[in-house]
Amino acid sequence: MIAVEELMQATSKNKIPINYTPEIIQNDILGKITASTFALKQPLCAFQDTKKDCRDCNIWVAVATMKGAVSKINIIAATYPNFPNIYPAFLTLSTPINQFDCNDLGQSVIRALRVGADNACQNDVTATSCNGPLPSDPGAYRVRYYLQHPNGTFLAKTTWSQPIALTKVF
Repeated sequence: MIAVEELMQATSKNKIPINYTPEIIQNDILGKITASTFALKQPLCAFQDTKKDCRDCNIWVAVATMKGAVSKINIIAATYPNFPNIYPAFLTLSTPINQFDCNDLGQSVIRALRVGADNACQNDVTATSCNGPLPSDPGAYRVRYYLQHPNGTFLAKTTWSQPIALTKVF
């Protein structure tokens, strides 16, 4: 287990690495990848070593263009209204860590996070945690998960996913 003291010593430059790579859901479902969305496998058990000392933490999904995935993410600038023209990444789908419990592994429920599914906030410049539709023009996307303490500090991060290409619309 990772102690809360170790978590709190992590800085925005030195987050604890989590050995987990996000991926598209493996179930054969309609709309797994569309022209503006994709469905990620939920990170069940990915942050299990941090959960004991970080029960009130949230997991965020970072969505980035290929350029943004190799850059260091400025957490303050990484909002949907800035994406992708001003900043090549954004954070979305903040979810309490207890929603990704290992006990949910045996259930026969499809557990997915749909990235790009919120049309209601796409034109709202104040919607900083918007999960708005993804533009098709930057090319492929990559995602990673971040663990955030209730005090706002980002403590841990997964590796970047493989490139995810949206369905092309003609």
